[in-house]
Amino acid sequence: MTTKNTTELPGVETGTIAIPTSTSYPLDDPLILTTADYAVTKLVSLALTGEDNYHVWSRNIFTALEGRNKQVLVDGSLEARYAASNDTRVYELRQSMGETRQGAMSVTEYYTKQKGFWDEFIYYNILPDCTCGSRAALECYQQKDHTMVFLMGLNECFTIVCNQILSLEPLPVCSKALSMVLHIERQLTLTHTSSTPHSSSAMAAKSLSTNDSGKNASFGQGRRENLSCNYYRKSRHTIDKCYKLHGHPTG
Repeated sequence: MTTKNTTELPGVETGTIAIPTSTSYPLDDPLILTTADYAVTKLVSLALTGEDNYHVWSRNIFTALEGRNKQVLVDGSLEARYAASNDTRVYELRQSMGETRQGAMSVTEYYTKQKGFWDEFIYYNILPDCTCGSRAALECYQQKDHTMVFLMGLNECFTIVCNQILSLEPLPVCSKALSMVLHIERQLTLTHTSSTPHSSSAMAAKSLSTNDSGKNASFGQGRRENLSCNYYRKSRHTIDKCYKLHGHPTG
């Protein structure tokens, strides 16, 4: 919309000037500030500390800017300063995933740590768009790789369920594998808790059978034959004495 400048001001040329209307500023203009842009004091809670967390920080900040239609304002100057090469970071992530083991962590804690590495790894390995169907196959390969990485770092007590997961066709996605492992973890926790109060009684019975002669010893031997481990699926011992689960005694 245009109008005539009817007021003469010093230093201002009299003539036709353009006065912008509300339609001159489309809502998708990244330079437009809305009330939502003033609603927060900072875009992300994670602070940039340098090269060690630049990649994670940049992904978070770009997502926040994208939600406000401001991502086009990113000029890449910080990336040139802080970012290592993508290949170097991908190598570091691959190495971290391969070396990470569950250890003393719970299954959930271990999964969360691995998933942090994996999410950043996928950020650098974005699959190309295509119409030939190859993208679906590549996505399937990535999902299988994620599941494999998760299973490889689990403790030895989950060997049986890992083998069960690997025997499934198709191989479950990592979230499904996590659910199956968590189910076993709960079973092991409950079984170990319920069997602990009886450990002293089992030791006393074993001592009596050793000291008794002939008939009593044979009776004790028969009782051991009736024992069964719910974890290792073997007889003659219970889960609280399972070397496969707890390791061999030292000394």
